[in-house]
Amino acid sequence: MGISPSDLAGLSLDEKLELISDLWDSIESTDRVLPLSDEQNRELFRRRAEGLRDPSAMIDWSSVRQELRKK
Repeated sequence: MGISPSDLAGLSLDEKLELISDLWDSIESTDRVLPLSDEQNRELFRRRAEGLRDPSAMIDWSSVRQELRKK
């Protein structure tokens, strides 16, 4: 890998967040599905059930991403 910790230290917060976003987008765009642990599956099901009970409590990913990019 071509990025060292010292390279990251020189980036601004905005640049670091952009790098995180770009990395996540590249992972998200692959066809590979990462396995979830039993605990992660339980948490996802719990959150889904909570969202179905009270949809107003949920925030969609595009809104979260937009808020993060403002900071």
